[in-house]
Amino acid sequence: MSAGQWPILVIGIEERVAEYLLPLLRSAKLTVFSTVEEYQGRKLGDGMFAAIFCGPALGLPPVGIATQLHDACPRTPKFYVTLDSKTYEAKRLLDNGFDEAFLLPIDKQVLKKTIEEKVLVDDNEKSFQPLRIVDLIPGTKLDFDTYVFLPLNTKYVKFTFAGQPFDESKLEKLKTRKLDKLFIEQKDTNKFYQYVARQLHDLNDETLPKPERLVRLRAAVRTIFADVFDPSLQSDPEQGKAIMDTCQKVVSNYITKGASSDWYQRLLQVIGEATDTYSHAMNVSTFAALFAIGMNHPNPKDLAMAGLLHDIGMTTLPEAIANKPYNKLNGEERALYDEHPNKTLEMLRSKKIALSAEVEAAILQHHEKTNGSGPNGLSGDEISLEAQIVAFADQFDYLTRFEGSHGLSLADAFTEIRRSNSIHQDLIDLLKPLLNKHSPPVVRETA
Repeated sequence: MSAGQWPILVIGIEERVAEYLLPLLRSAKLTVFSTVEEYQGRKLGDGMFAAIFCGPALGLPPVGIATQLHDACPRTPKFYVTLDSKTYEAKRLLDNGFDEAFLLPIDKQVLKKTIEEKVLVDDNEKSFQPLRIVDLIPGTKLDFDTYVFLPLNTKYVKFTFAGQPFDESKLEKLKTRKLDKLFIEQKDTNKFYQYVARQLHDLNDETLPKPERLVRLRAAVRTIFADVFDPSLQSDPEQGKAIMDTCQKVVSNYITKGASSDWYQRLLQVIGEATDTYSHAMNVSTFAALFAIGMNHPNPKDLAMAGLLHDIGMTTLPEAIANKPYNKLNGEERALYDEHPNKTLEMLRSKKIALSAEVEAAILQHHEKTNGSGPNGLSGDEISLEAQIVAFADQFDYLTRFEGSHGLSLADAFTEIRRSNSIHQDLIDLLKPLLNKHSPPVVRETA
């Protein structure tokens, strides 16, 4: 169903969300429900709308709306969008009928991409995407329909239904038919990546192309963030351990796996990756681990963990402050910005996520500067080595990310960090020989 043919339904979207969302929908026809009476007075069904976007502004329980919309329009793509972290019960929203839940501003780029790929498309016929059977774990519930392709009559036939477990009998049936892949509807790709992220299956499978591995890793990182934000998840040691286990699997399966043997090549692969919030966490985690490995730090996984989680507290900042260069912030804005490492630890502790003292120090001190000009005035050896490595990785990611067609070369990035006098010169001297000082500028690969 194309957005050009059918209207898009917008229900209870907050005013500031509408300012961002509606321009993304461009020339699509819109039906807007802004009151409970409008919503409850209209009978809904599949085929009436190309997609549904819903927020908390009606004042009704979002999970209840999810169930109602799923019952009325099971095949219509449904998205929850909000600025209010208190209503962002991501897991419950997805379990009860929404195809995706977005928390702004952190998910702005994800929302934009989803609209472009899943809503504003000409899809007079269903579009399908292949998936590997090896990615489906027997005994787990699938939140999406799967299909097999019958080449003789060129048809896609439904194989499993959403909500069903993928059991051994299904797997045996595929083996009997000598089928090595299934298909999902294009609209369900986000659900598939969320499934893969929660299973953390083969994140570093070298048979997957690099873009696919990165998409899966980004989905896993987004799942971690969503679990930290989600107010419906209990704040107890068991839940904290579950989130921590996910973090450790991401670090072990992707960030540090094989990094010792191809250190320099892995560094080059990460430079210039996409720069949304989740990609920045991935990049800083990878850079911090690689630098730790290169300097023979005993616990590179601690550095990877700190890099992965270091900026979660940024989500508590107003967007105008989060996106403004630090040297452009006024005194009040700078005070708010400087609090985000503390906010990060508060959020992690509130979920009972147990971190080592080294990881906590790295997160708390990653904006301290060796010259004493950081938020808490720590200087020199008062700043932990782990915090300095994460700070270096953080700056390194910003300096080498693509702006236009290229970022700084590795050597120029080191020179710029040294010039800032924010990182201990001994650490820079220790890391610099790891790189080829004649390395050329890093240029974006063209498709």
